[in-house]
Amino acid sequence: DEDVINFSGNNQPTGKELGLVKGSLAWVDLPAPTQAELVSSTESKKQTLLDNVKSRTQLWQTQLALGIITDADKATLTTWMKYAQAIQAIDPTFAPKIDWPIAPTA
Repeated sequence: DEDVINFSGNNQPTGKELGLVKGSLAWVDLPAPTQAELVSSTESKKQTLLDNVKSRTQLWQTQLALGIITDADKATLTTWMKYAQAIQAIDPTFAPKIDWPIAPTA
């Protein structure tokens, strides 16, 4: 059957799903995400970014607490903590209009 050939395998176009158009199989646009889905996705991204900050800064925070951090590492830690503050300030209910802060380069 021609439909089996056209719609089997890994040839699904990005942003499409299999549906019916005038009774025939066709690739149709995926429905737009709901506001709840956008908020959930934003919350997940926010947590992932904060987890990344935590893993990047954990050693520096320990060094700071012990008083053995270098001035250069303290400056880098401060930069990462300001980035974390910017992430924490994001309100997921504004999704999809979120201006994500740029992660520090070092």
